[in-house]
Formats: sequence, C-alpha cells, structure tokens
Amino acid sequence: MICLNCHPTQSSRVLIVATCLLAGTLALLCAGSSPTPAAEVWEKTDLVQPEELAAILNDPNQEKPVIAFVGFDFLFRAAHIPGSLNFGPGSKASGIEGLKRWAGGINKNKTVVLYCGCCPWQKCPNVRPALTAARQAGLKRVKVLYLEDSFMHDWVDKGYPVEKGQN
Repeated sequence: MICLNCHPTQSSRVLIVATCLLAGTLALLCAGSSPTPAAEVWEKTDLVQPEELAAILNDPNQEKPVIAFVGFDFLFRAAHIPGSLNFGPGSKASGIEGLKRWAGGINKNKTVVLYCGCCPWQKCPNVRPALTAARQAGLKRVKVLYLEDSFMHDWVDKGYPVEKGQN
C-alpha cells in the first residue's frame, strides 16, 4: 500500500495531476451527456460519507466492508481505496455483469460499499446502475460512498488512504 499523501514523489504527483485532468475532462463529458440529474435510487441511509468510511477502515475493532470500485479503470489505476475490488464502470454492461457475478458468490448480508468518484455526484454515470445491479443480485447491506465532487477532491485531497496500480 502506498499512501500518496504520506510519501509523495514527483512521479506520483504527476500521475495524480494527470488523473485530475483526465477526470476533469470526463466530468465535462458527463455533464454534457446528462443535462438533468438521474433519478435517485437510494435513501440517505444508503449513503456513507468519506470521513465515516475512513474511520471504519482505520478502526481495528470495526468489521470492514467490502469496497467495490465501479468507475473507469484509468482512475482505479491512478488511485483507489486500499483493498478495493475493481469491477469497471457501472455504466458499461461488462462492469455490471462482473459485479453481479461476484455478488452471486458472496454472503448477501456482508456490508458492501460501492464508489466511483469520476464526476460530480449528480452527474456520475456509474453509481446508480451499480447500486441497482447489486440490489438485484440480492445484496442486502449495500451502501454508496458519497463523493460530492470527485474521488480526488473528497478522498485523496482529504488525506484518506489510497493505493495506486491494479488490485
């Protein structure tokens, strides 16, 4: 595990800046492709705030949820929550199929936290279909990490732990 905030290197900073630029471009594309916010598929109780999840992950006495990334692969490679599973974009059939296949083989009462963070929350094309798919697969304790602006802004910039590369 590499904590980019604890051990920054020039190359990791360049990678983060490049990822931010790509994510910003993606956010503009997301904003242009969906002029009205998509219908919400969750209640407030289905959301987990970044500080809540970070506290759970850092508390040795807390049961750890399964963390599932449902965004774009290049973002996962740049930085992701340690231990996250990468299913690929929830907006793509391949991402949804991988998530459903995986969900079919786990305890349905296990807490699962889905996240993306590619775009501002209201424009994200991935979390809504991923949450719907996880529920259809029978997961009973699935939550979504609320990243209002982006993973970079709401997780990485806050100093929460990250890994880079494939998982």
